[in-house]
Amino acid sequence: MKPLSILYYFLNNKRKIIPVCLSICLGVMFFYFLFLAGIQSDESGTGTYIKPFEYISIISSDENIPTNIVNKIKINKDIQRIVPMNQFPHINITRAVGNGSAGIMFVRVKDISYMMNSMNLKLIEGKLPTTKEEIILHKSIAANKKLKVGDTYSDNNEIQEKFKVVGIFSGSSILGFVPAEIKGESVENWLEDDLLVMPVLGKMDELNSFLDTLPSSKGLVIYTLSKAKEEVAVSNKNLRVVMYLLVFIVITVLCITLSNTSIMHFYQRRSEFGVLTAIGYTRWEIVKKVWLEAVLIGSISFLLGIALSMLCASAFNVLYWNPIGDSVHLWSLKGFLVTATIPLFVTIFSVKPILKLLKKEDLINVIEGI
Repeated sequence: MKPLSILYYFLNNKRKIIPVCLSICLGVMFFYFLFLAGIQSDESGTGTYIKPFEYISIISSDENIPTNIVNKIKINKDIQRIVPMNQFPHINITRAVGNGSAGIMFVRVKDISYMMNSMNLKLIEGKLPTTKEEIILHKSIAANKKLKVGDTYSDNNEIQEKFKVVGIFSGSSILGFVPAEIKGESVENWLEDDLLVMPVLGKMDELNSFLDTLPSSKGLVIYTLSKAKEEVAVSNKNLRVVMYLLVFIVITVLCITLSNTSIMHFYQRRSEFGVLTAIGYTRWEIVKKVWLEAVLIGSISFLLGIALSMLCASAFNVLYWNPIGDSVHLWSLKGFLVTATIPLFVTIFSVKPILKLLKKEDLINVIEGI
């Protein structure tokens, strides 16, 4: 029996190698794809629940907002503008993973353009709304609901009225605006409404720190960026737990399966190892050969799994997610590194039984038939 090079062994033992590669490859493909989808779910939640609160904070109350709160707000130097809002319903949207919602702000016509400028939202189609029957939407919401300028929208859920879509905009904050009829020009006239508090440029942290110190009152709710992040973190916690549980299950199943396969391969290759020993290979050189084979199999399977996962994500983007205003990124360094634990542990646990057997087995006796 001629001692085989690693490449020659691979080429002549495809039936043995392919099932191992396929097992690792499918595990990697499945988990990396899941990781990409999870990241997109986080980003979608960021756009709808977190990003708007990088520019605004909301003060609302079941009853009228207390006058002592209003007086403190009026004199705060970190507040650039106070915007009254009489409704903030949410509409359901379909995401790449699961469902979510996006808020629609009912504010005065003159506040819409100001808020869009402050929140770096750019009108890309149509015009700004001017009447209470008109609505302007983020492009991802419009795509999700399959709406274009000129269409009529109503979700028969939180929004009962019918609105004409007059504009579509882009930006990191995913929401919509509808003109509202709000009486008065001073904060004292808006105590029955919610108040959007917008900071001086660069003063959001100072503003939110100030809002956190306001005295509590029955029915009073102050919603800031930190609270939005807390809610999103809690909602995504279960998803992360499921993801890491799945990678543990994948690694465990593959380790058990491939460890048994490795033991069978060892017994099938004892003669080869015996010949290598007879012609002068040390046990350490055979061990290195086994390790190198396992590392190459794991690496090739891993890279192929990542490539297939990116290909699947790209296909889903084109066929399904892009038409509903969403998409999954094809690359994530964190996902790449976390997924790399699959071939790493599988390689270690598949080689370990072989190394134990190499230590116990008398390879010369194997070829002598003893």
